[in-house]
Amino acid sequence: MEPKDSTPQRQLEDEFLAALADYSPTIPEELTEYCLKRSGFQTSDQKMVKLVSLAAEKFISDIAQDAMCQAKLRQQKGAVKKTPEGKEKITLTMEDLQLSLKDYGVEINKPPYYASKPGAVKEKKDGTPTRRAKAY
Repeated sequence: MEPKDSTPQRQLEDEFLAALADYSPTIPEELTEYCLKRSGFQTSDQKMVKLVSLAAEKFISDIAQDAMCQAKLRQQKGAVKKTPEGKEKITLTMEDLQLSLKDYGVEINKPPYYASKPGAVKEKKDGTPTRRAKAY
């Protein structure tokens, strides 16, 4: 029977961890550490922090890619805006992001008093929002 350390799986893990040591994640390690501490996870192992940063980066990248696909599908159904160079201009909307996040089990909604224009919603003295009456 071979020793556990010489298996091909173990060699791949060692290569991955060596590559991870040289990797500089897009999401700052300080932010990852902060989020981990806020969730109750404490570690002094920087490889673990980098691994979580890499996983978060992949998650965000997948969501953005799915949202872009949603935007392309939506724009194929309607009018497509073109740039002066003749390229199609894709506009990513909140609805595209919402559909993409829903596939990952994350639901987002607009707040009940969504202001489309600055100043459209005022707050009462107690901090609750109230709609400003329109002047006709």
